[in-house]
Amino acid sequence: MNAKKRNIMIDLTSLLDVILILLFLILMGASQSVSRMQESEAADEARIAELTSDNAALLEEKESLRRSLDGYIYLDAHARIITIYVNDLQSGDREVCIESGVDKRRFTLTWQNAAVVRTALSKALTGMCETPETDGGDQIVYLLLRYDRNRLYQADYALISDVIAGVKGAKQNVFSAEYDVLEEKANE
Repeated sequence: MNAKKRNIMIDLTSLLDVILILLFLILMGASQSVSRMQESEAADEARIAELTSDNAALLEEKESLRRSLDGYIYLDAHARIITIYVNDLQSGDREVCIESGVDKRRFTLTWQNAAVVRTALSKALTGMCETPETDGGDQIVYLLLRYDRNRLYQADYALISDVIAGVKGAKQNVFSAEYDVLEEKANE
């Protein structure tokens, strides 16, 4: 029996081939995994650079908005905007509206009461232009006439313009501007 055991020879060549093939496959898979990781790293670096650029742009925009807000805060303390416009009523009459923040006043305008509305409008605007002094003197008031030239009667425009001119003439701190909303619609 001992003689038979000694003559047994085990051939490990095929096992060694299988082990080498498996080792080759593992190394190839690891190589592909490393390539994917390098590509992912490059994409991540590009994304980081993009986000850094976006962050810089957002910080610049934030500072710009902060400066604008500071300007609006200053204007709110030292200036007042009063908007004047005309609405058409269902009855065919018109309504002259004055707005300044939460202060809103409305006057119904007909062909018969134009003189009464002129007086009331002048009195209301003069009262709204009375402003307390700020650290730089009187507060500046802007009267903004907002209208649609296709819907505003010439007589109404003349009445409102005359009242605005009268208020401006009486007060040095009052300025005015006109804004045709039809031009805004054309630009859209």
